[in-house]
Amino acid sequence: MTPTQIGFLQSSNALAQLFAVPIIGALSDKYGRRPMLILCVIGTLISFLILAMANSTFWVFFSRILDGLIGGNISLAHAYVTDITDKNSRSMGMGIIGGAFGLGFVIGPALGGFLVSYHHQAPSLMAAFVTFLNLVSVMFFLPESLPPQNRKKDMSSIKETVKDLFNHISRPKMAKLLWLRFVYLIVFTLFEQSFGFFNQLGENTPRVAGMLLCWFGIMYSIIQAGGLRILQKYVDEDVMLSRGLLVLAVFYLLYSMNATSLWQFVALIPLGLASGLVNTLINSKVSKEVDNEHIGGTLGVSAALGSMTRMVASPAAGFFVEKFGSGTPFVGCSVLAIYLWVFFGTIFRGA
Repeated sequence: MTPTQIGFLQSSNALAQLFAVPIIGALSDKYGRRPMLILCVIGTLISFLILAMANSTFWVFFSRILDGLIGGNISLAHAYVTDITDKNSRSMGMGIIGGAFGLGFVIGPALGGFLVSYHHQAPSLMAAFVTFLNLVSVMFFLPESLPPQNRKKDMSSIKETVKDLFNHISRPKMAKLLWLRFVYLIVFTLFEQSFGFFNQLGENTPRVAGMLLCWFGIMYSIIQAGGLRILQKYVDEDVMLSRGLLVLAVFYLLYSMNATSLWQFVALIPLGLASGLVNTLINSKVSKEVDNEHIGGTLGVSAALGSMTRMVASPAAGFFVEKFGSGTPFVGCSVLAIYLWVFFGTIFRGA
């Protein structure tokens, strides 16, 4: 498959999530987080098994579309954390989720790069096994976070529920926050989608590329697992978010200039730290603007925005890599990060 085709593969998963995740989130507001989490994890497990056994491009696409249709895991995890934290501890709760995401970035790429050198099915089978362990933990050890008295009472139809949800998120401040998240996710997707092609330019093996992405995940986890909590004692959250965006703008540009493993190792330090900081603070701001009965649906919309970014950014990254070189998408990341820095500094904070 060409880079552009691989980009469209990512888009197929994102398109499915775009339609499904807000509905899954809204259903969790009515029926609870745990039942919907179980459904989503089962869907992910089946999709990885299909991916492992796929013998044609059709089945590869089918597996990713299925995972997208029943793939609300991350948005439901964010909703769960919102249920069990107050606004004062929300950033720390989101940081824990971000730390888990970062830990996945540490273990997953390194393990995937190691396993694929033995057999192309091995990473998908390992992912299915880990998802099975996740399913067992949710079914037997995870209590419900949303008690019946806090659930959305009126849910006469999916259509009315989605209409009520979009009325809620169209408020000016929430709309600006979701736009901020949407553009940031385009930046992150461009980086993620172009990373492998950039390493090919530097003649790094899949194992080396996996270790570099692992290093990025370590930096991402440091800021989310404990670094953010320390910074909050000394620096205002808005100031941290603004400075994090500026760091991304500078270092994405510098990163694009050299594909050697040594330079990537150095540049991924500020990129990982700033990415962890920006992602957590944006998620925290979104969750603080949501009332209880719209938490699941709103965070589902936030996750769907991530799907939209992959629909746009994944094929775009593949196209620019094919036509202009594998460093080009990172220049685009830098330009968009500058835009976000200006947007947050002159529009959002002034609202």
